[in-house]
Amino acid sequence: MLFWKLLFHGDEYLKQEIRKQVGKKIAKMTERIGLLEQELEQTRREQLQLQQLVQKQAQQIRDLEQWRAAAKVAALVVKEAEPRKPAPVMSMLEKKPFDIKRFSIPKSDTILIRTASDVARAMEKIKDTDSLCAFLKNYEDKDAMMIAKMVAQYQERVKRFESALPQKRKKWDDEMVSEEATGAVFDIMKKSLLTQLPVAILRGSAKNPLFYGGLLEELNKYLAQCGVYTLMPSSKGYFNDDDCKFMEIQPLPTKNHGDDKRVEAIERLPYCLDYIDEDKDRQVCQLDGQMTVYRFEA
Repeated sequence: MLFWKLLFHGDEYLKQEIRKQVGKKIAKMTERIGLLEQELEQTRREQLQLQQLVQKQAQQIRDLEQWRAAAKVAALVVKEAEPRKPAPVMSMLEKKPFDIKRFSIPKSDTILIRTASDVARAMEKIKDTDSLCAFLKNYEDKDAMMIAKMVAQYQERVKRFESALPQKRKKWDDEMVSEEATGAVFDIMKKSLLTQLPVAILRGSAKNPLFYGGLLEELNKYLAQCGVYTLMPSSKGYFNDDDCKFMEIQPLPTKNHGDDKRVEAIERLPYCLDYIDEDKDRQVCQLDGQMTVYRFEA
């Protein structure tokens, strides 16, 4: 049949076949673009919610700093008037954000997804957010409710990824399963949890150390069970050029030459998740950390 079509119709038949194949590819690409646009819109909504939380906490910290400054002045006045009486407000001045070392998660020798046979077991670990969710249910303030909503959105994205796994697996070569699956999972973690939640915890810890301390403990425990670990800068005091490999540097101008390269703050540690590449070498998916460093400007 194909022979006779080619014989009598020739180029016209071939053009029709090419149009059919191109049409099918365009339809698949259009469907894929639609799904990507939906994921992008979901990510934008999640990031907006986290930004609102971070902005709120930043304002609360600014308010706290203003209160501290006023309290110091008041304490001096009280001290001059009643030198033997301790200022009753001084205990509040001791509240500071957590030390960044509390966010540290040790590196494990275990690879979450080494081969295709590890995928199902890895997904069970990734879906297991029960302890984190149980902790959040104990609190009813706005911060806890917003973070609980964010975790629920993370769970939904993980669920959608798991549903799409059978189709994705068909496109992955056996040698690439570790890299592809790990990369996809870590991308979800970055967008829904890691980019802004650690920063929100650090900033919120100054005003509510009990809640944010418990939240950080649960987050670290969850990430560790998923094989995620952190890196530490070479020094918390002064910036080292080697830190550029895994830290985003926010420069802070200074006229004091002695402050050049001094670290003003570390707001997020780098988060990592390892995989095995097609050459059987251990590689890493990485979210860079964030730090503010003084830079001398003459």
